[in-house]
Amino acid sequence: MKKVFLIFWIFFILSISFANADSIFDYAELKTTATATIFRDDSKKENAISGAFGGRIAFKNADFRAFSTIPKTAFGDICADSFGKARFGAGVFLFQKSLPISLKAGNLLFSRSVSRLKSPAPSSSANTLSVSPSFSAGLGANLPTLLSAEKPLSLSVSSDFPFAKIEFAADENSSVFAGVSSKKSFSKHSKIEFALTFSREFTENKTQVLKKSKSVVDGAFRAALLGEVFLKTPIFQTEIKTGVHESAFGGEDIWIFSQAWAFLGWTSFGASYFSIPTRESAPKTVPLLGQNSSVVRTFEQIGANAQIALPLGKNSVRLGTHFSRSQKIVATKDAQEIGIGKIRGAIEFSRGDFSIRADFTRANALLFGNPPNKSTTPEEYFDYAVSFSLKPKDFSIFAKTNLKIQPPYSEKYEEIRTFNANLSISPVKNRNLYLQSGFSSSFKGESLNSRSISGAVSFKTSGKIRVSSKIAVEMKF
Repeated sequence: MKKVFLIFWIFFILSISFANADSIFDYAELKTTATATIFRDDSKKENAISGAFGGRIAFKNADFRAFSTIPKTAFGDICADSFGKARFGAGVFLFQKSLPISLKAGNLLFSRSVSRLKSPAPSSSANTLSVSPSFSAGLGANLPTLLSAEKPLSLSVSSDFPFAKIEFAADENSSVFAGVSSKKSFSKHSKIEFALTFSREFTENKTQVLKKSKSVVDGAFRAALLGEVFLKTPIFQTEIKTGVHESAFGGEDIWIFSQAWAFLGWTSFGASYFSIPTRESAPKTVPLLGQNSSVVRTFEQIGANAQIALPLGKNSVRLGTHFSRSQKIVATKDAQEIGIGKIRGAIEFSRGDFSIRADFTRANALLFGNPPNKSTTPEEYFDYAVSFSLKPKDFSIFAKTNLKIQPPYSEKYEEIRTFNANLSISPVKNRNLYLQSGFSSSFKGESLNSRSISGAVSFKTSGKIRVSSKIAVEMKF
């Protein structure tokens, strides 16, 4: 705790030293959130509450934050020990008009390239109607937020030089991160970007996959390097990522991810590919070990996207589809290779402030392979969703319903159907007040499995002293 307060004082003095005296203080904000869960079913669970609270003080060139959480706790058990570990963050931003330097310390969050080294396998849950993804490389060091998870104390520094951005970070567990990135613009819509990220983290045998497969991993600090290239033109966009990890089993593990988009008038097409070419030299159950000690079981993935946008006078219609096929390892003692497919489709109609959208998803479809048991068999499901939004000047409304159907694993099991409906309304012009409600029910075969309703109110104020709060209640019956 002494280290935290020392860091805060150093950053506070720096922020005042490099700020104009007449505009040091920008605003202070108090943030709170609380959720009460009430049980009216046969589970005999106690009513519980969870939440988080904290504050933020923003200066012209500095940012200080402190938050704490209350894990879900029964009403009768709330006491001083119910509060989670406090999370702190402090940032100072110097020489913004000449040579920008950013200093951050506290329970920092790391994302972007650092997250890719921890978990290289790409997600197949991209928005079917989204535009082509933008390039986001680097350490992604951010100050903690109200609901962020607990993280070790860390320190980061970054500077934007005319030729490149250079970043460095380290935490109290002796993990080290470093990155350099650069970009070159050829025109308003054409550019190329490069990024190189280094990570040194402690990896160990802490997952059941490694223990059950008897794959011995000695705890040690291991290095990883990620290179990224991004090229954008008015009609074409592509990026390539290559990661090299110091293997826990000797040698190096390598993974490759690439994706490309082509834009032709009202249409766009995309494709992506992920592979671990070194998996043959690793234990079959462990194609690659991420920098967070997690086993990367997906060793190959292919994806394809297609979209079309049709302008119809004041109206517009967008259609999109996405398909992916993943190959992964399941089971531990007797590892098996299986193929999983996912297909998504969506259509959206919009006119001015109004839009309505329909989505369809079929996921975790077994394409090939023989999983040895139920726990290693992907849970296939179908999802049907309809949503609409209305955003005139004085208020906004968003509503969504979806039905998820999980077919039975075998004749001995029953189909599971889950229905959800959600509504969000902002009755004020500046969107500083939101009212939310929801309903969910689940059936297993012909029997009711679970049912719940929820409601929430969130608001925020503006000015020098700000308050942001959310209160939610969920009832299960």
